Amino acid sequence: MANSLSSLKVSTSKMAIWPIFLVYLIPATLPGYMIVSAIITLIVMISYLAFHPLPMRVFVPASLFCILMIFLNFFALLWDYGRFIERDVFELVKYLYIFVCMIFGGAFFNSIESEEVVKKVIFRVCIFVILFGLLEVFLPDTFFFIRQFYARIDKSILFAKPITFFWTTYFAASVYVYLACLTLASIIINRDNNIYHIVFVLLLVLVILTQSRSAFLTLSPLILIYLYVALKRRSKIIWTAVFALAIFVAVFWQSLLLFFENISSSYLLYGIKNYLFDFQNARLDENSLALRIQQIVWSYENNDLVIVGAGIGKAYNEYLESWVALYYYRYGLLGMSSYIILWYAPLLYVIISKKGKQIFKANVLVMGVVLFSIFLPLLSLSSVITDQIRLSPIFYSFLGGVYLFIFDQRKRILWYKQK
Repeated sequence: MANSLSSLKVSTSKMAIWPIFLVYLIPATLPGYMIVSAIITLIVMISYLAFHPLPMRVFVPASLFCILMIFLNFFALLWDYGRFIERDVFELVKYLYIFVCMIFGGAFFNSIESEEVVKKVIFRVCIFVILFGLLEVFLPDTFFFIRQFYARIDKSILFAKPITFFWTTYFAASVYVYLACLTLASIIINRDNNIYHIVFVLLLVLVILTQSRSAFLTLSPLILIYLYVALKRRSKIIWTAVFALAIFVAVFWQSLLLFFENISSSYLLYGIKNYLFDFQNARLDENSLALRIQQIVWSYENNDLVIVGAGIGKAYNEYLESWVALYYYRYGLLGMSSYIILWYAPLLYVIISKKGKQIFKANVLVMGVVLFSIFLPLLSLSSVITDQIRLSPIFYSFLGGVYLFIFDQRKRILWYKQK
């Protein structure tokens, strides 16, 4: 009987988690694709919640954050009365969507079996994304026909880049960094076999191939953490990789020289070089860095309500992209503080609490999401990635699971008994 119930829980978990990822297969070229994907995700999550208890330890922080953000959005609409547009109203709905995502994450991870399900699902998603992304890069002409069904072919900058199903380079790169953090956590905690090491490295390769500069900045600390863990354990894969790399360089050194010569003027390297060695001129140029700085300056100059924000602004400044510019103008210091508290309360708990450290060292989900939160400021230089309708389910659902494991005492005891 117990085994039957356990199998039922696992089956239910599989049925619930797969649509959250499969929804990304909805073509981004389909009219209203974001609304369609959001509706499907909501149906799955609400259906799951209808048969599972709501975790109060997740319900409280999710409610506080989302109620505050809805209030700030409502105030922004009132302040913008007479100049807001229809799309501004959808910002109210977005935080209800985020609330459901967090509650679903808490309820989903309330079952011990769920983590094992997610581990398997994440691994399979990683394999699929890696294979698909590498094919996009190395067989771009072959994939051109397929690509027109799920990506924008009018943007030449996206050609031969592994965006898979995530619409833009920095959205895709951010998801790859997220998956890399979860994979690294699995390597550290579970001492997983060599395939996980390979998956981790290939995810970092995908980040580089997207040429997202904000995501590229996260690679050094991720690689250092990985090397520290691998060398500390004297992992054989490190020495195997070094030996294989040496042979590869010796055989293909001429091809490698040509490759680096071709990418020396690439978007990624050109931008990094300018930012590091010619920042003063780069910030005045017509590039993404200059545009982000201009947005922040505009936000600062036009926000007369520093505490609560001065409006949604899509009608008169649609392209507030970076987190600092968008949150400061729309939600003020109050909204910025609530976002920081929501995402960094688990990290603070892990730092100051002995039990938090124990959970961090024992739980793949907690370690992975906390690691990701450390890199979130860098990733948010380009866009508020966590609040995108297409990306919110994977970010906020897993964050809900983290709140469950960290702050739910009953769950914590059950977790350690299982261990």
